[in-house]
Order: sequence, then C-alpha cells, then structure tokens
Amino acid sequence: MHYRGLMDNGAHFFACDFQVHSPRDRNWIGACPGSEEERATYAKSFIAACRTKQLDAVAITDHHDVVFVEYIRAAAQQEVEANGTPVPAHKQIVVFPGVELTLATPCQAILLFDPECTAAELNAALTILGVTPSPATEPKTCETKRLDPSLTLGEICERLSNNAQLKGRFILLPNVNDGGDDTLLRTGFFQHYIDMPCVGGYVDGSFVGHKKNLVVSGKDTQWGSKKIGVFQTSDNRQSDLVKLGEHRTWVKWSHPSAEALRQACLAPSSRLGYTEPSLPQSWIKSMNVSDSQYFGPFKVEFNSQTNMAIGGRGSGKSTLLEYLRWGLCDQPVSINEDGSEEVPNYEKRRGSLIRSTLQKSHGTVTIEYMISGVSHLIRRDAVTEKVFLAIEGEPEQEVAQAVIQGLARVQGYSQKQLSNVSVRSSELLRLVTSPIKADLDYLAATEQECASKLRSCFQNKVVHKALTAQRAATLTELTSKRSQVDALNAGIGDLPPEHKSAIEEHAAFLTGQRTVESYISTLDTTLNDVGALSETLEAHRLGLKAVDGAQPADFVASLRQEVASALDAARADILKAGERATTAKAAMAAVQFQAKNLYDQHVVRYTAATSQNAVIQGRLDQIRQTTTDADALVGTLDNLDKRLADLGPVELALTNERSAWKAIGDKEFELLAAQASALTAASKAELKVDVSKGKTVDHLTDALAAAIQGANVTREKIAGLIKSVGSSASPFDEWIAIVDEILLLVEAEQAGTPAITPKMAAAGFGTPELKRVANKLTATSAFELSLQRPTTHPSFSYRVANASYIPFEQASPGQQANALLSLLFGQAVGPLIIDQPEDDLDNATALQIAESIWSAKEKRQLIVASHNPNLLVIGDAELVLHCSHYSPPKPGIQVGISVEGGLDRSSVRDVVAKVMEGGKDAFRLRMNRYGF
Repeated sequence: MHYRGLMDNGAHFFACDFQVHSPRDRNWIGACPGSEEERATYAKSFIAACRTKQLDAVAITDHHDVVFVEYIRAAAQQEVEANGTPVPAHKQIVVFPGVELTLATPCQAILLFDPECTAAELNAALTILGVTPSPATEPKTCETKRLDPSLTLGEICERLSNNAQLKGRFILLPNVNDGGDDTLLRTGFFQHYIDMPCVGGYVDGSFVGHKKNLVVSGKDTQWGSKKIGVFQTSDNRQSDLVKLGEHRTWVKWSHPSAEALRQACLAPSSRLGYTEPSLPQSWIKSMNVSDSQYFGPFKVEFNSQTNMAIGGRGSGKSTLLEYLRWGLCDQPVSINEDGSEEVPNYEKRRGSLIRSTLQKSHGTVTIEYMISGVSHLIRRDAVTEKVFLAIEGEPEQEVAQAVIQGLARVQGYSQKQLSNVSVRSSELLRLVTSPIKADLDYLAATEQECASKLRSCFQNKVVHKALTAQRAATLTELTSKRSQVDALNAGIGDLPPEHKSAIEEHAAFLTGQRTVESYISTLDTTLNDVGALSETLEAHRLGLKAVDGAQPADFVASLRQEVASALDAARADILKAGERATTAKAAMAAVQFQAKNLYDQHVVRYTAATSQNAVIQGRLDQIRQTTTDADALVGTLDNLDKRLADLGPVELALTNERSAWKAIGDKEFELLAAQASALTAASKAELKVDVSKGKTVDHLTDALAAAIQGANVTREKIAGLIKSVGSSASPFDEWIAIVDEILLLVEAEQAGTPAITPKMAAAGFGTPELKRVANKLTATSAFELSLQRPTTHPSFSYRVANASYIPFEQASPGQQANALLSLLFGQAVGPLIIDQPEDDLDNATALQIAESIWSAKEKRQLIVASHNPNLLVIGDAELVLHCSHYSPPKPGIQVGISVEGGLDRSSVRDVVAKVMEGGKDAFRLRMNRYGF
C-alpha cells in the first residue's frame, strides 16, 4: 500500500487483481453467505484480506453478475484504521465493478467499469448485453450461458458506447492465455485479434513466460503486429482467499478509471508491471517558492518518475526548471579561472532570471528532496545566497553549496545547452564526474590531507638535513675540545695524585650528572604520556554510546560491551604502569640525591685541584673552561640526536606519503575508467568514453611557468620539459623525477656545487637558464610543484557508420544531443532536469528518445519542459504541469500552473492536445492530410 496517498497529482503504481469471484460464483469453494448480514461480514473480511496482501485495487468479476460488487464496495468505504478512525478516501481499496463474459465467439472476456459506476448503470450494461442475472437474493448466479453469437468484441464495445452513461467508462479485456479453449489466441483466430477494438487483455495466472508473447507484444505480422497490454490475474474462487493477489498486476494511474486502464494498455512498458516496480530512490518531491516577480508565491509537487512542464512561449515552464536547478545549487554560474571560456548564454539567462525575479521579491526556494525515503529540506535565500539543510528529524543548519550538490547529484541542462556540451570541456567532464561526485569528493579531501602530510614530511626532511649538518659540525668541535683537554692535561706536569685524579675524572662526572638528569626527564615525560593516554582511553570509553534501533541488536550490544571492556582493561593497565613509574621516580630520587652528593664532593676536590697551584693556574683555568665547553657540546649532541630520533626515517616517510599521493591518482583513474565504461554502456555504445591516466599536463606547464616567472625561460621550453610526462608510461613518476631534478638544482645552487639535470638539459635548458631557474625558487617552492599531479580527463567519441567512431566535437549538434540523452537516460543517479531537449533534436530522433524514457524513469526522476508531443505522450509522462498566462492577470503575478495530473485525466489530455498538437481539429486535419 506504500504507493497510496502520495501528494502529487500524477500517476503512480497500484497493486491490482482484476479477476476475483464472489461466493455467488457457481464454482465457489467454501461457505456461501446468503443473508445481507453474512454478505456484509464476508465483504468486510475480503477487504481485510486485500489490506493484508497489500492489494490496492480489485475487480469483482462474476459470470454475468454484478450483485456482490455493492457489498465489496460498501466494505471498502466503511473500512477503519486500527485506532477505529475511517480509512481516508485516498487510501481505501479501489473496487472496479466487472463481469466475466462467456462469448459464443471468439473467446472469454472480462468487462470492467469505472469504480464510480452505480448499480443501476451496471445492470443497464447487462441488459444491453442481453444478460438476465439471477435474483440478488439467490445464493448463486444462474447457469452461465454463452451470449448471443452476434455479440463479438467489437459489437459489445459499440453497444455499450451507444449508452451515454457508459460511454468511455468501460474497458473490454479478452482472454489471451497462451493455450486452452477460452483464449483469443487460438490457432486461426488471428483475424479476430486484428479486428477487435480492444487495447488490452487478461490471462488466468502468471503472464511471465507467456508462450505467445510475440503476438501480444506486436511482433507477429500474421497477427497484425498489434500490441496490447496484458493483465495477469489470480481468478480466486475460494473462501480462504488463498489465491487472492497471487498473480497481481501493478497498474499505473493518477485516478482509477476504465480510461486509466486503457491508457495503461496503450503504454504497457511504462504502466504495467508483473513484479513490484523499481522506482527512483533520489527524487525531488516538491518545490515551494515564497515569492517571485514572475510566478508569485507557489508550490508544486513532483512525481518520482517523469514530469513534463508544457505551455506556450513565456508561460513559465523554463522558469520552473531554472528555479529547481538554482535551489539545488546545480552548476552555479561561473567562468574558468584563466578566463579562457566565456559564460554561455544559458548561464547568463539563469543569473539574470534569479536576480530579476527572486532577488527583487526577496524570495526563497525550499525543495523537499527524498533519498531512500528520508526527507531533506533544502532552503536557499535569493538575497543572501545562503543555503540551509534540514534532514528529517534534525534541526536546520547552514551548509555549503557543495554539500547540496553532492547530496542531490542533479544533472540539469538549460535550453540548447545539450548541443553546447562538446564545446565546453567542463560540460563533458561533468557527465563523467556527476554520478561519482561523492567518491571524487572523498578523494579530494583525502588528497588535501595527503598534501598536508607531504609538506610536513618535506619540512622534516629539510630540518633533518640541517640537524645532521649541525650534528657533524658539533661533533667536529667536540673532538677538537677533547683533544685540547688531553693536550692541556699532558702539559700540566707533576701534581699530587689526588689533584690529578680529580681533574681527570671531571669530564666523566659531568657526563654522569647530565645522564641522571636525562633519566629523570625521560621518566617525567613517560608519566605525562601515561596520563594523556589514560584520558584518551576514558574519552573513547565514554564515546561508546548505545544506538537505539541498531540491528542485530544483541550482536551490536555485545560488541559494544566487548570494546568497552577492552578499553577499561587497557586503561587499568596504563594506570598501573603509571603507578609503577611514580614508585620508580620516588626510588630514583634517593639515588639521584646520593649521586648529587658524590658529584658535589667531586666538585670540591676538582676546585681544590684547579685553584691551589699558582704556577699552573692559567693552564688549569684553560682546562676547566675547555672541559666546560666540551660538556656543553655533548649536551648539544644529545639534544640533536633526540631531535633526529623524533623525526624518524624522513626519507622513508616521504617515500611512503608520495606512494599514498600516487595511489590517490590511481584510485581517481579507476573511478573515472569504470564510469567511462558505464557511460559507454548506458549510451548503447553510441558514445565511447575513454580515459588515459595522467595524460593531461597543461596545468603542470602553467604551474612551473608561474613558479619561475621572471627567469626568462620561454613557455615553449617549459612545455617541452613537461611533454615527457604526458607521453610517459608512468606520468606520475616522470613528473616527480622532473620535480626532484629541479629541487636538486635549487639545493646545488644554494650549496655552490654543480647539479646534474639530464631531463632539463634534454629539454634545452642551458647553464644560464638553469642558474636563473634555481635563483627563482626555494627548496619549498620547488617541492610544492610535486603537489600538482598529471590529471586524467575523459575523451568522447561518436559512433558513425560501420561502427567506427569520430571525435565527439565533429558530430552534428543533433547527433551530439541524441547521444547525450541516450547516455543521461541510461544513468541511475539523481534527477535529470532538461529544458526543451527537442530544440537539439529532429522529430524522428525525438520519437526514439521518447521510447528510451520508459526505462530511464525506473532509474532516475525526469523533469522536462517541452513542446514536443512525442516526448510527453510516447514517453508517457506520469505528471503533466500546464504553465499558462493568467487571464485576467493577477496583481504582480504573470503566470502559474493551471492544470496538473496524469494522461488518464481528460482535462490533462485536452490541454496537451491544445498546447502540443494545436487542438483536436488541427491534429485530425494533419492525420487526414497524411492519409492515416
């Protein structure tokens, strides 16, 4: 029942069983209620069974009898919800009155009437057909007799149509089983099939695997190549209703009627289904415009499948589509960064439209967008340009346009935009990237993160190089100081043994004191780390919140408890480790105190040794100062070693991050290549989309030229250097090799040493140019070049005769538009919004495109403005929106939607005929002129 109660006035699928018998049937199995009360009770249980089996509509089709229709209809109207309130009219089970007819020739048939037909009108139909039913009080119908042989299928339709109350309110469906004595498809009956006025038929049981499908699908010339719609039915005749709905047919209508069934038979590929229909999961449900200079305030509800806006010139149908695209942030007005591409006219028109109609009225556009049954309210303010999003059950929040673009994944094309696609590379790229935008956005975010890590790795490498050089210089100086101390000690001469010992031991005592302080510092750092880790584990533990409704509930709850226990255990172990470290620190304090006492005692001896001998006092002072300097250098070395250790293996880290950077490009290529294959398949190979990894390198030339601007190097020479990237089997590796060579050049220039640059030399860079390039760059700016990447762009080809292909831009505008529509209709992404695609197509192509709409609307929502009747009628639009000028005009409002609904409504068909065919008389005149 989930197709009922939708807000738009268009056509929707309903689950139907159009051959159901009542207890009056002579072949009924089970109890036969006879009294009024018993019949009402049965009817109530029947409607309850329909509800349980999720049937939306049934037809009561007894043999030559309509008595039970009223009981079933009354039960449907009197049904109540579980809380006792009446079921709303739009949710009630639809009951089609019907009769199963046993004809003398050529076959069995079912006659269905409008649900609103009265009992008197139904009995009048029986009288017209010469049927005398048994009295309503009888438990069973009278014995079924074949109708008068003169009542052929055509005669039945003619007689009923001659009745003013019944004309246009019935549909006759012959039996088209693939075997048996009651079917129209018996051997030799092809002329009956050809001559009948019926547009549909029915089968007893399943239609799937029908052996004569070629006949009913219009592919058998012997049978007149006549296509009809077929309803599969369950033919239930038993009181347990076990067969009810067993072989249901999903039928599409905007209002249940015989005309709706006729329309379904005329478009069976679009309006009939034998399994539950597949519908778009992402679609625009409604648009509400608070105010505008053109439309005024208005709201429109959309169908999840095909929506067609029609109307004369200037009636507002294009405005309707542009408001939608603007509200969903589709393809904002912009120009290329390099200014090389002018804003096309259709984008200029949209920008002007928004400014002159919405901004002047301080209007807002609110769109309800459905994704897998979840409502997303998107509101965009025309004055501030701010966009707000409220997901069902959540508060509204301001978001970036990119969020809406990734969410809705709308593909929109303004009038004549399709034929301009080939001249704008951004348009072609959008065709490929739109369906995978979420994946590409994720890669872009990953790329930014990786670029940040790469910069950090490179800076670490620079720091590591500087620290390594500083360490080498410090070590050299320390070696010198120690040699000086040794030489000074040797030149002191004879000293008392205790003085000489104190002097010789002084360096070792200094090292010991510094080492003890290092140990204590390490322990303090460990205690801080333990505390921080404990707090982190506790935060993770508190973050393990229970999630209501998560399934399977027991497993989810069990896993949460397991993780919580693991975190608790880890935190307990960490706290114990912290306690042990604290205990160790207390013990170390005593040891440190003892070591400090021994050091202080040594200092007393050392001071005495270096200050008592006046003869060698100067030399001893020199030893003391040199020893102090050496000790400071040892401290510097320790600090440098720690900093180098903290940096880790910088070359390996940089290599790993570069591999990750390259992997992002590889993943992007995989996504684009897969999408290119999908697009080729979606267009049925009319378009061939190819991608070549990393072959687009013009932006690399631009980046290098900008970086060395002023170095007096021609762009041609720079392009020559970069050319090898695009032609390489591994473009990324080739580009990195060039950047590394440039980086080596910069570092060599700074060091005053020659650099080996074979790639630049091969590109014609002479020594003066190399020097100028090196002087224009720093190591950091040179490395930044590596954060560019050779990119992958798709190329499009169009299929011509002999299955060969030409570049897409060489195809005619009509060929391009036709191929692009085939591609767009084959994609299963967000809504497709197109304004007047027929402007880019000829009429023959428009008919071909119209037929492709049938399968397209199963995958994606279509919202189209059009003047072409083929797109609307053959494409079988579920919702038609007629935009027209108000007459007389309304204050401040020029246009509005005057008629909306499905093609099964006469008001909609009338306006379609008037607007798109020039009226019925004009249509008939053309038919006569053509000789149809």
